[in-house]
Amino acid sequence: MPILLEDVEQQDQDLEGFENPGWKYHRESCISRVKSYEDFQTVSTFNQMHNLAGYRTTYKVYEDAPAIPLSSEYRGHSKPMDQIVRERSSVRNFSNEKLGLDQLSSFLKVSYSQLDRPLWDGGTVNGRTIPSPGGRYSLEVYPIVFGVEGLESGVYHYNPVDFRLEFIKPAVTFQQTQRAIPDLENRPSVYFCITSVYRRMINKYGKRGFRLIYMESGVLQMSFSMAATDHGLVGYNIAGGVDLEVLDLIGVDPHFEVYSSGFALGMPVNKKL
Repeated sequence: MPILLEDVEQQDQDLEGFENPGWKYHRESCISRVKSYEDFQTVSTFNQMHNLAGYRTTYKVYEDAPAIPLSSEYRGHSKPMDQIVRERSSVRNFSNEKLGLDQLSSFLKVSYSQLDRPLWDGGTVNGRTIPSPGGRYSLEVYPIVFGVEGLESGVYHYNPVDFRLEFIKPAVTFQQTQRAIPDLENRPSVYFCITSVYRRMINKYGKRGFRLIYMESGVLQMSFSMAATDHGLVGYNIAGGVDLEVLDLIGVDPHFEVYSSGFALGMPVNKKL
């Protein structure tokens, strides 16, 4: 049964006075027969108004930061997909054993790294191990390291294209991180802080781009969770946090990036394959 314009207008009247900003945004970014997709994709005008032409790149580089190259060697257990799905779970307790740098490298290689995707004409295009709306790849990943062999504790930026870590802020403690992210209950080996350079997405999709940012973040969270399971590691997803304090902790300008979510990763208390 089709939804009529009159039904939508009545729904709006019924919700009059309901000031939840999330609902308001959802309604204003809807696509319908009345409000078309083009209303959100006036790219040239939108770019001129918000000076977004410079946000077409799909990754950041901290050129002056010390760089730690990562190994491409796979260190997982090659578990069948149905086994990974059955075993995947959220685990909040970690052992005190440090995560190996080779394990971290393999985890990132599987979950979020660059791939050359084949095209129909025989060529290739740069992609990643997860999909992104329009190939915008708005997400940035900042690992906060607490216990990884060979790495100093602190904040790193993960560069998935050059496949390396860039050390951007030393001496960040678990207590500092927990203050900004209260849901981080126990100390993991590493906490992946996920942000979005949101203008990469709204450059193409306008208002609707914010929906796509959180969809993309959810896909990455699932990829992290499944990669952890395949590597015999444990972890859990976190959506909470004091946004501006998190961004300040990792040294990011809140005018250009938004805090999306995070993933805590560590060694299991009881090891098993």
